[in-house]
This record gives sequence, structure tokens and C-alpha cells, in this order.
Amino acid sequence: MRWIVIRTKWLAISIVRSAEFTLPPRLLWWFLIPGAFYLTIRQWRNLRSDIQQSTERSTCLQSVKSTAWSTRRWLSEIDANVAHFHNWWPDRLGNPRWRLCSEIIGQEHLDRALMSGPVVLVTVHYGDLRLLLYALRSSKLTAAFMIRQNSTNGCPVRRWIDNLADAANGMSDSPSVFETNEIGKAYDYLAGGKRILGVAVDGSLRRAISVRDGDWQISLAPGALTMAQLTSAQVIPCIISRVGGFRYAIRYSPPVSADLLVDSEGHEAAMNYVWYELRSVIWNRIEQCLPTLISRVRQDVEHVRCAR
Repeated sequence: MRWIVIRTKWLAISIVRSAEFTLPPRLLWWFLIPGAFYLTIRQWRNLRSDIQQSTERSTCLQSVKSTAWSTRRWLSEIDANVAHFHNWWPDRLGNPRWRLCSEIIGQEHLDRALMSGPVVLVTVHYGDLRLLLYALRSSKLTAAFMIRQNSTNGCPVRRWIDNLADAANGMSDSPSVFETNEIGKAYDYLAGGKRILGVAVDGSLRRAISVRDGDWQISLAPGALTMAQLTSAQVIPCIISRVGGFRYAIRYSPPVSADLLVDSEGHEAAMNYVWYELRSVIWNRIEQCLPTLISRVRQDVEHVRCAR
């Protein structure tokens, strides 16, 4: 049964890759619309499931349900989900026609940081993190991401696509991911020089710091800050979002002050800075939040009670 699933995935991806190779972007967009529609349906079902499972977050997410998902928003999100298919041809993201689909904001912050050493990109489970990794490596930047253990990265079809991308980018010898049980290898990787390691700071609740945002608290883990401090890396907040059609936007913010990486008090201030650099993108299109991020949002009961 598993063999049939893998074979089916491989066939679907091969068809899409052939279409990308032969069709102009406009016709390719129409070809991918059914798949984007499916992704949007699944996205909506996940959001509705989160609403039902968490009464503490229901007020926030119910407002999203009632206001954000109008007919116009549905069509907009179907259009935006077309960008997901970049993950099926990452070896071609360096081509000029796909370069034009990316909007990079704050690239100077990343370039300046890499001039002095390694960089830890801190982000959250939002948008398309795999596309973020592919975009970095297609720009010939030595980049890798921390991922959870036993993730889908071990799927044979995914490994095949990753190998194609690495070969096209000349990075077959450079690791692209480290699982959470490979923290030692991640440290060695960062210590190797001008390299980038992406970390989603909402992925763990160990020693989590609660960041307040109005009536809400968001739990973020400071482990990435400790890693940066021990490897003399700079910490840059980063977020990727789908814009529409094949277009996507990546935003880099100014780095976290090195003084905030030293102790736990500084870590709290650093996490507040990271969240407030990312929040405007997140709240603007909250439907691009992944389940992990939504699960880290809780209503600040004490703050609401005091306000009343």
C-alpha cells in the first residue's frame, strides 16, 4: 500500500514538473488551479479544526472565520496557494522567470550579517518553510533548517526532489536539514563559517517564553538564541508568505542585538522583538498559519480580566 502511495506521488509530481517545463506561466497557473483549490480546502479544514479544539483561542479564530473567508478571500487564497508548487521544481527556482516571482524585503540585513559570520534565521510555522529553504539555496547561499524528528523529509519522493535541487545548486555536499536530535551537528555546521541555519522558534515548548500581543500570549522557545550566542552567529527574524499566483515574499528584519543573547532576561526581550517583527505579516493573513503556530497562541486571561 505504501508503495502505491509513493508511486502515485511520484507520478503526480512528474506530470507537474513536465507541465512546468513545457507550459508558459499563465497556462501553468490554470493547470495548477485544481491542486491549489484542494490545498485551500485542506487549509480551511485545519483552521476550522483548530477552532473546534481550542476554546481558549476560539474568539480570535472565530473572527477569522467570519471575516477573512469571504468569497473574495477564498479566491485570493486559492490563487496564493499556486506558489506551493514551487516545491515541486526547486531545482529550477534559479531560472529568471521564477526569480521574478520572489519579493525579497530586507535582503541587505542578511547580506551584512553574512559578511561577519554565520546567521540563525528565526521564524515561526507560517507560510511555506520548505519554499524558504529552497529559495535560500537557489540563491547559492549555504543554508539548512532544523526540523522535527521523523518528519516527511525522509519520504523517497521528497529525497528525490531535494537531490535534484542540490545538484542544480551545486550543494550536493552541503546538508539541508538537521533533525532535532542532531543538535551537535547543527552547532558544528554553524561554526563552519558564513552559513545560515533556519529555526522555527514556536516548534518547542521547552523553557518557552510567553510573548504578549494584546489579549494573546504566544509561546516561543529561546533555544535558537543560545545556539547563536555559542557560535557567534547573528539572529535575524525572517518570514515567508504567499502573495498570489506564483509570487511569494520573504522578509528579513534587522538582527537581534547581541547584548540580548547573553542571558534569560535578554532572551525575553529578544523574543518580544522577533514576534513584533513578524506579527504584521501573520495577522494580515492568519490563514497561512500552520497548526504548530496556532497551537502556541493562548488567550491572556489575566490581561482580559484586568481590562474588564
